[in-house]
Amino acid sequence: MKNDGLQVIDLLASGMRKLLKMRFADNTLIANLLGSLMIQQQYNNPPIDIIVFDEKSAALRKELDELVKILIKNSKRMIR
Repeated sequence: MKNDGLQVIDLLASGMRKLLKMRFADNTLIANLLGSLMIQQQYNNPPIDIIVFDEKSAALRKELDELVKILIKNSKRMIR
């Protein structure tokens, strides 16, 4: 199919959006799985940057931080 790449990207983006909103039954498992599909940025920088504008819930931010750490830990290194 001509648009297979776009469909895969759409599925990954949807999964990431759902994970960051913590809408999976097992967010940790999904973070491990999605992280394994990600590639670190140049010079091994994290594959994702999070910008938070609302700091109402420290507990929610802590849980989100843990999910992002899992994503980073499971991401692949960029090949030079």
